[in-house]
Amino acid sequence: MRSIRAVSWVGLLVILIAVGVWEYDASAITLGKSTLVLQSQRYYKKWDLTRLVYRVKSNKNEIPTYFVLEAGDCLEDGALDPWLSTPYEWVEEPFDGIRFEIYSKSQRIYLWLNGQWDVESVDTALVFFGNGGGDDETLTGKIEGPSCGGSSISLEVVNGASVQFPQLLDSGRWEAETQTQLVISSSQSGWDFGYQLGFSIPEGARQDIVSKIVEVNLSPYATTAGDTSIVVSYALNVEDDDFVGLPEGTYTISITYTITGGS
Repeated sequence: MRSIRAVSWVGLLVILIAVGVWEYDASAITLGKSTLVLQSQRYYKKWDLTRLVYRVKSNKNEIPTYFVLEAGDCLEDGALDPWLSTPYEWVEEPFDGIRFEIYSKSQRIYLWLNGQWDVESVDTALVFFGNGGGDDETLTGKIEGPSCGGSSISLEVVNGASVQFPQLLDSGRWEAETQTQLVISSSQSGWDFGYQLGFSIPEGARQDIVSKIVEVNLSPYATTAGDTSIVVSYALNVEDDDFVGLPEGTYTISITYTITGGS
């Protein structure tokens, strides 16, 4: 008779790190030899703040002096959080907007906005001041920026932000002790919901086996406008052969839940 093999999965947690987050698909443009990317757009419901992260990548010998982002009628001084945002100033050229100084060949620009903001295509510019007698140059284009359109979407973890499994004593199906309830609030339908797993495992453990045994189950839902509740349950499906890649230790699984805006 096969003896029972105990695996110490002490403190095996599912940690939801995308609490109240709307993540926007990245957009990018090339201006001259520089690339401008909107890396992320996230709404943090807990603080009622929206964060846009831009990245300006340049040739080390041709770094722009400024990055300028168009400001629509709704984007005024009170809409920005000056303490969290990258230092900026308001300008009227080459268009009404906010200007950020660029000082490295790969620089991130953080723009924190009060409240919940959507994005839309806006004017942008990279300004090059001539050095060594060269001409000043302003390159313009379009990229996603703060929108005055008024659409909104957010994700909130109502309960079950931390989930623990019982200690594994044998093969079989082991259900988590709690479930997670998510609420998605959207002014538009057609949004996309997804998740990604991350792992912190002991030395000698095999991530492919850990990934295989983790089961994430979502309750049925419709991508409609308004509030949508999604209940998530978790289980571990362990077979005898899996224990080869599951040495004793603490296994932490992180899950990032994201939503992408609808239409």
